[in-house]
Amino acid sequence: MSKKLLIVMASISVIIGSIAIFIKYNPNNSDPRITLDKIYQTYLRENKLDSKDLKKLNETIRHMSDGVDKEFLVGFSNYANGNNKEAKKYFKLVSKEFSRSTDPLIKIYTGKFLAQINIEEGNDKEAINVVKNTFDSIPKGSYEELLEHIWGLLYPIGYLEGGYDLIIYALNDIMSIDRNLGKEQQLYIYERLSSVHRLKRNYSQAVYLTAKAIALAKDQGDDFKESVLKIDLASMIFQFDEYARAEKLIKEALQVNIEGVGANAESKVYAISSLMEAYVKLEQYDDVLKYGKQLPQYEDDVDWDIYNDISILGNIFMAQSYMHKGDLNRAKQCLDEVEEIFKTDEYIFFWDKEIYYYEALGQYDEAIGNYENAIKNYEKALKESNEKEVSIKKLDVLERLFSLYDKQGDREQEDKYQKLLIAEYKNNKNTRNEENVSYILEKVDSEEKMLERAKKELAFYKVASIIVFLATLIFVFLGMQLRKSQKQSCIDGLTGVYNRHYFDIIYNKYIERKEKFSVMMVDIDNFKAINDTYGHEFGDTVIKGITETIGNLLDEEDKEFRYGGEEFIILIKDKPIEQVFKIAEKIRSAVESKVWKEDIVVTISLGVAEFKGDKNVVEIADKNLYMAKKIGKNKVV
Repeated sequence: MSKKLLIVMASISVIIGSIAIFIKYNPNNSDPRITLDKIYQTYLRENKLDSKDLKKLNETIRHMSDGVDKEFLVGFSNYANGNNKEAKKYFKLVSKEFSRSTDPLIKIYTGKFLAQINIEEGNDKEAINVVKNTFDSIPKGSYEELLEHIWGLLYPIGYLEGGYDLIIYALNDIMSIDRNLGKEQQLYIYERLSSVHRLKRNYSQAVYLTAKAIALAKDQGDDFKESVLKIDLASMIFQFDEYARAEKLIKEALQVNIEGVGANAESKVYAISSLMEAYVKLEQYDDVLKYGKQLPQYEDDVDWDIYNDISILGNIFMAQSYMHKGDLNRAKQCLDEVEEIFKTDEYIFFWDKEIYYYEALGQYDEAIGNYENAIKNYEKALKESNEKEVSIKKLDVLERLFSLYDKQGDREQEDKYQKLLIAEYKNNKNTRNEENVSYILEKVDSEEKMLERAKKELAFYKVASIIVFLATLIFVFLGMQLRKSQKQSCIDGLTGVYNRHYFDIIYNKYIERKEKFSVMMVDIDNFKAINDTYGHEFGDTVIKGITETIGNLLDEEDKEFRYGGEEFIILIKDKPIEQVFKIAEKIRSAVESKVWKEDIVVTISLGVAEFKGDKNVVEIADKNLYMAKKIGKNKVV
């Protein structure tokens, strides 16, 4: 190498080094990427930047060249300082550049802040649109690293009209598109999907997803999550009045010793409070008091705010137990303690605790004969139940009001609450899904066993170095097993027709595609009396026989589903409503004429509705079914 060339290279090195030193030590320099990352991480944890950070942010903006990054930071600076009008202007500029922007986090946080501004302005529909457009702009297949940020974009719109549906769409989209998701990410999505379905009161789907999440947590050896998820599952099973099954799940969670004093204690108190609720429902009041006395031992190891909420519910359940045992003094002491905790309680671990409290106060007032106060407290509990849409507690409170007015002999109010109670039972979808809990849990269990069996078989053949032909047979077998599993997941075990889960899928597809279709709800009249008189075996025979009769009268494109218990639902495509009524009448008549071994006449009632762009078509058919029952049964409405 020539001497001249060496001199030139040395000169260049000195210049580059000087520039690097200047950049490093220039007090006015601030890396925009560091600033952006600071924003992402701060808002991911639901915190806000402090004044010092905002000052650095403005300094960074001043030294940036024009572009998407700068527009975003200017928008954020205005947003953080409460200038929503200017912030909105810049965020909209950024959103127009989504197709050219390569940073998915800028897209996500632009959408997050822009949606929040729209929510604050009362533009809920625009907020929903912003979130949907933002989610759709995220590159497919890049979800794994972005899950927490995407959830931060989605969850604030949950309480808006259509918000939960969009969250479910997005999370399902991630699961179906991104095949690279690890088990940890799948667990993350299952947990959140379950919570959204639970808030929508779609308990069957929530139970299914939580059971899947439990299996994943167990597979990963995450004892804490497995324990908490089992308790969540138990609390959902409460909605189906399956208290004994819930008790078993909670006891399983209690037996797990989790690594870490705080996590172990938090899991234990959550389990104990849930177990106490189950025992209240099972009227095992001595067990309620026994477990209630265990709570204080964990007080020092659990976060103070969380323990407060647990203590509120624990004292309420103990108060109810003391009341049933006739010890009103101790019941009052427990309720007084709850009142004291509420004075300083600011944390929301159990968001429906006020409902439980007012209901317990009403019970106490009723027990001491202060009916006026009891009614006031029950009314408060009812108001909270309506606002928070806690249907199972609403039923409890309505029953208490109905019973109290009956006790007082106030026929007008008794009649009023009887009607409200009947209406709530009718609207409460879980009352018709009670027997599906076992099926859902058994289905998840069988899916997990099949996957485990498939893994073992595949591992065996790998170890044995079986020839390609035999390996092919394995994959064919696994494919057959998978197809069999997929078929089982949409078929009702008793009748062989489609199940409720598959109905939800097909129904939503019809809605999305704007298909022309009608819904027919079918319910077997007096089925409980049939079961009680002739036994459950004959009851199953009736269900299967009616299923077969309905199927014989439907066209190939029509679909029959077992909706729950003795109730069926039929989707009929591309037929005028008059023809659908004729089909319904044929079905009703055929069932009435059917000959049974027990020599009895079995009838059905049917409610029919046509889809006209209204997503509540099932609800309309259900109301028509109710009317058919009300006017004498064995009718089509």
